[in-house]
Amino acid sequence: MSGLRLAALHFTPRFGEVEANRAQLLSALEGLGPVDLVVLPELATTGFCLQREQAEAWAEEAAGETAQALSAWARERGALVACGLALREGERLSNAQLLFERDGSLASVYRKRHLWGHDRLWATPGEGQGAITETSLGPVAQLICADIGHLETVIALAHRAPRVLAFSTAWVGEGAPFPTSWQVALRLLDPAPIVVANRGGQEEGVLFEDPSAILSFRHGGVVGRRGAGPQVLTFNV
Repeated sequence: MSGLRLAALHFTPRFGEVEANRAQLLSALEGLGPVDLVVLPELATTGFCLQREQAEAWAEEAAGETAQALSAWARERGALVACGLALREGERLSNAQLLFERDGSLASVYRKRHLWGHDRLWATPGEGQGAITETSLGPVAQLICADIGHLETVIALAHRAPRVLAFSTAWVGEGAPFPTSWQVALRLLDPAPIVVANRGGQEEGVLFEDPSAILSFRHGGVVGRRGAGPQVLTFNV
């Protein structure tokens, strides 16, 4: 199978400004060249430091406006796209990642299992150890932020041999170009690269300092990284 054209969008949302964030995300995607998979950050339309009432007000359904816009983009560009957002399913709220196929169909909904920080105020944890979805690119793995630091979760994915990991995150404050948990996951998942879509800025004194990156063990670890934004990082692997 030929190589993958991968992209990560480094993006800092304006807290609670869902419509403005959606518009900026789509604007950044419009400037993207040919790509097979693009990954957007965790809670990309809302920001991370949500209280329960804010999550209830700003969460979207899996067929909501953001999903419809990303579905249309995926169909027009013939690319997979994964995006982290606050998901509403009836009375249940989740920190989720939606994965759309090349034809715009919703391929997978992954709900973050290992909640962290403000997540615990509003989100219901997911039930699976990550997700693997069969797509037109082959098996795509999905994790969100703190999930990658739990060895049993990464091992469960590695046993299923994904072709790539779509990793949406709002990584807090290590300031490291290559956090230890990313290094461990990269070695376990080899040869699958990891597409790390991160955010910057701060909310309620919480700093998001680490870069977005595309990681490949076989290409020496960090093969590309970006901080500040919005910026799109691309790499062929």
